[in-house]
Amino acid sequence: MSSFAPSTLNPRIKNVQYAVRGEIAIKAEKFREQLKNPNHGLPFDRVISANIGNPQQKGLDQPPLTFGRQVRSLGHTMFSSR
Repeated sequence: MSSFAPSTLNPRIKNVQYAVRGEIAIKAEKFREQLKNPNHGLPFDRVISANIGNPQQKGLDQPPLTFGRQVRSLGHTMFSSR
């Protein structure tokens, strides 16, 4: 049986990088700059960064999912005290 060692890892795994500012985020920023021009020529008027962070952040305008959480919490509280 072979053992795990850094020397046995695939080189692609060794070179993996976590990039918050990866290709998609960089392209989105370029689109935002392009949208500042009134004649931008893009088929959209805004860029939504939905790939990172909190969906309730400013700009996405998604309300927090509180009602469902409150109902589940109430049900849990009512039935767990029996």
